[in-house]
Amino acid sequence: MLLVGLDMMRALRLTQEGPDEVAEGTAKEDIAITPLAIPMLAGPAALSTVTMLMHQADTWPKTCLVLGVIVFTGAVSYATLLLAEPLNRWLGNTAFTS
Repeated sequence: MLLVGLDMMRALRLTQEGPDEVAEGTAKEDIAITPLAIPMLAGPAALSTVTMLMHQADTWPKTCLVLGVIVFTGAVSYATLLLAEPLNRWLGNTAFTS
């Protein structure tokens, strides 16, 4: 894993894509892979926090509170991701430059 990460930092490509893969990648507008976003939203820290809080929740109200916060966090994340593109169009590219 370390060597792969170092190769990525130096922009080295040890694997070669076939012509079909290159053509498919250039034809698509967005080539992002959805599973890459999952660890960013629910990474090890979030999973261990939920595990710890669920272990400490010894009554039904506390368990429901933890589950409610999980649902609320998911809804806020969904709304943020849903509004990211319209907000970017509204602000434009110059809004984030110094």
